[in-house]
Amino acid sequence: PADSNLASDRVLERDQLDALLLTRVAAGNREAFAQLYDRFSSPLYGAAMQILRDTAEAQDVVQDAFLTLWEKAATFESSRGSAFSWAVTLVRNRAIDRGVQ
Repeated sequence: PADSNLASDRVLERDQLDALLLTRVAAGNREAFAQLYDRFSSPLYGAAMQILRDTAEAQDVVQDAFLTLWEKAATFESSRGSAFSWAVTLVRNRAIDRGVQ
């Protein structure tokens, strides 16, 4: 059980760092945005690929999601979930919308 406490502490630290980065993005901090991109881009692309199965479409969806993260970072509420879950939801919704067309 000590290992599970350590793992949950790491998740909490990760979520707190992501929320802090998003707060900085909301203030227009490009370095924070670059760090968030480095942390999120690969798993978000993977999520988009699972839905779309098309490289170009998945790249477009991830780019669109990051544009939204930049523009709407100030609307993020950590009480509603993690920054990563918010980003995944953006990607998932956009990918589903593109896949339906």
